Amino acid sequence: MHTTKYKNVLYYLSLGLIFLLGFFLRTKMYLISNVFEDDECRLAITLLDKNMLQMFLPLGDAQSAPPFFLCIEKFITYIFGYKEQAMIFIPYVAGILNIFMMYKLAESYFKKRISVLISVLVFSLSSPLILFSTIFKQYSTDVLIGLLCLYYLPRINIRELNRNKIVLLGFLLILLPFISLPSLFFIGAFALLNFKDSPKRIVSLFIPFAIIMSIYYIFNLAPSKLNLDMVFPNYWTDGFLSISAKDFIRLVLINIKFDFIPNSLSAFSLILLFWGAVLCLLDRINKTSMFILVTMGLVLFAALINLYPLVGRVGLYSISMILLLMLKPLDSYNYKHPAFTAALICVFLSFCQYDIQHIRHIMNPETRIPYNSNRLVEIIKEKYNPQTDAIICNSASTASYIFYSSKLGFYPENAFEMQTHPNTRESVFKYLNNLKKEQKYWFFLIKDYAKCPIRPFILEWMSDKKVLYTQKDNDATIIYLQN
Repeated sequence: MHTTKYKNVLYYLSLGLIFLLGFFLRTKMYLISNVFEDDECRLAITLLDKNMLQMFLPLGDAQSAPPFFLCIEKFITYIFGYKEQAMIFIPYVAGILNIFMMYKLAESYFKKRISVLISVLVFSLSSPLILFSTIFKQYSTDVLIGLLCLYYLPRINIRELNRNKIVLLGFLLILLPFISLPSLFFIGAFALLNFKDSPKRIVSLFIPFAIIMSIYYIFNLAPSKLNLDMVFPNYWTDGFLSISAKDFIRLVLINIKFDFIPNSLSAFSLILLFWGAVLCLLDRINKTSMFILVTMGLVLFAALINLYPLVGRVGLYSISMILLLMLKPLDSYNYKHPAFTAALICVFLSFCQYDIQHIRHIMNPETRIPYNSNRLVEIIKEKYNPQTDAIICNSASTASYIFYSSKLGFYPENAFEMQTHPNTRESVFKYLNNLKKEQKYWFFLIKDYAKCPIRPFILEWMSDKKVLYTQKDNDATIIYLQN
């Protein structure tokens, strides 16, 4: 009896420490997150320019976010203004709730407490989960909605619901994609798994769902995807899948490496993931096991038909399913079984680089954004001469300039975005060589797109120009020169 009591105390004490660690890391990141990067600035400008009804239409500027997420954010800005920490409050709260929901999900799914502790610890230390809990995008809420779906949907027996509860369920299922688009995968799994036992109820439940989602797709999702493809063609190519075992392994590895940075021994993670998938397939008792497999099947199918990518931040919602699959082998065998030892070794090697150095790295203010766009715009504002100066931004820096110049009340007439399509050396030089002579220019070069960089060409063009002032903030640069 005393041994059991001691184990309970140790278990809940360990859980409490893990919760505190996850809370501390996210709160620390939240408190130091007072600058937006380019993508956040784009969404913030959209929020500033549009009313709540317009949130349900295509946003433009290669932006896409769930309408209700944007409406809640809009409401917060009405109260607190367009301040960075106000706009990341929802992702931050979602990030804290994610830890609790991961615990609830793990405790309901796993039989062993060690599996629960490891899953919550890894989840609490995941760099992308910490970073995106303080980034003004919807990905932290995607994770939360995914966890809620994983926890609640497998528990619903549609045959036992009365008419009022079915109506309420139908309303909630319609609401979810307007908060988090990936919830469609979980909803699809719910429909498929319940269709055999209750086909009539599923059909009646999903007819209005299908109608509203079709309208949502036609008037919002499809135009948004078209706009993204026009502005950033092939941007999410890495997240799509072809009918090839090699490509499947590639896609899985990309997501494992992203989700569990800086852990680099991905081969062991891959073994655990496939091992766990087989065990889930054989699991006839826990409904969540089949729910995970069907959901991941829909996710991979969407990637196969190039409908929705599974990569990086847009695939972050899947991290809870990946973790459950990876820890399934550890949970499925007796402590004395050799398979348990093998699984434990693989788990240790998969996550052994979550150490003190990793925690220190997360706590570094430059981990989130290594430059301060606001400060660089302030410098330009202080030194800008409206009679002689013009401001030029590369396309990756324009949103940061617009957002922070607006916050500072700085509205110069001579501010331009470089028009260099395609982004080649020739087009960059052609644009720059056509700039007005005897004019002074501020170049605001905060960021460059990895897949189509143009900053090296700009710096090459400047090599024989008279540079009057330069200020660097890590990779971000402002340059003032005489043409």
